[in-house]
Amino acid sequence: MDNIAGGIVHLAARDTSFAVVSLAPLAKIEAFKKRMEWAFPWVSSYDSDFNRDYGVSIDAANDSSEYNYTSAAALLKARKIWIPKGELPGLSVFVAEGDTLFHTYSTFQRGLDPLLNTYNYLDLTPLGRHEEDAPFQSWVRHHDKYPR
Repeated sequence: MDNIAGGIVHLAARDTSFAVVSLAPLAKIEAFKKRMEWAFPWVSSYDSDFNRDYGVSIDAANDSSEYNYTSAAALLKARKIWIPKGELPGLSVFVAEGDTLFHTYSTFQRGLDPLLNTYNYLDLTPLGRHEEDAPFQSWVRHHDKYPR
């Protein structure tokens, strides 16, 4: 995530904005952002339907809950997601025309791979990602949680 901030400068030069959206209250986001030493824009969708509307908040016990256009319950059973309830990664793109906002694109899971530089490097190595027995991104840790 550290390299996101550098890319944001270039996006702005093309009349494009970037923000991370999380369901957590803003105070929790700000504390975590400080701990991780992140500088990119991160906003809260707390107490709104934004995350559910764009398919990144799931509850596998809820029959209508979906992620990546598939039932969250089915994905959990198949070990394609690693949590029964909460937020999962996704990316949505919007464009504004006057006062109207259009949702133009969304992607989830493997559709995010080109944006994850670690995967790009691992894909070049003889051993690859080592994900045969682990759900997508379940191996990722916060930088201060890796053994030193």
